[in-house]
Amino acid sequence: MCRALLPAWGTDRPLRCRRKILIKDGFLLMIEVTVEERGSTIILHIKGEFHIENIQKVEGVWTEQVAKTPEVIAINCKDLNYIDSSAIGTLVKFLNNAMNKKIKLVFYDLSSSIRQIFQTARLNNFFTITTKDRFESDFAKK
Repeated sequence: MCRALLPAWGTDRPLRCRRKILIKDGFLLMIEVTVEERGSTIILHIKGEFHIENIQKVEGVWTEQVAKTPEVIAINCKDLNYIDSSAIGTLVKFLNNAMNKKIKLVFYDLSSSIRQIFQTARLNNFFTITTKDRFESDFAKK
C-alpha cells in the first residue's frame, strides 16, 4: 500500500507510488538466465518472468551465445512463469537470427500455461518445441 508522499521538488504534484523491484547489477531480478554449454549445444535456462522490462538482459545473453556459433541453442522453459507479447516478439527475432546464422533453435520443457500461450500465438508452427527427454536424446551433446 502506498502512503501519501511529499511533492516532488519544485512542483505541486506528489511523487508517484511504485512497486518495489529488486535490482542487481543494473538488471531487474524478475528473470534469471543461466548458460550451459554441451559440446556444440548451448542451453539457456530461463527462470522467472520474461517481459518488456528485461528483454535487454536476455538479448545480451543471446548475442553472447550466438557469437560462439553453436549448432544448437536451446531454451529451457521449465522455470519460465510468465511471458508477454514483447518477449514473444523477441523470441521470434531470436528465431530469425538463428536461422540466418544456421543455428537450430529449440524450446523445451514448457509448462502447460506457457505451452498454451505458444499454441494460442501459433508459435508451435514456427518454433521447435519439445520435451526435456526428447531434447536430451535428439539435441543435447554431452
